[in-house]
Amino acid sequence: MLDLYDILQVNEAWNEEQLKQEVKRAHDNIVVAFEDSITDRLRTLFEPEDRP
Repeated sequence: MLDLYDILQVNEAWNEEQLKQEVKRAHDNIVVAFEDSITDRLRTLFEPEDRP
């Protein structure tokens, strides 16, 4: 939903399928944005520690 406000332009009522497509498109945009910001160093930081 975070990116939905950035791309959403509704001038008419949508059916359920159109709404699902727009939500998916917004989600896909967020995934791409966050995937590009995740580095190996960040992954290491969030990996669980080995505990005895």
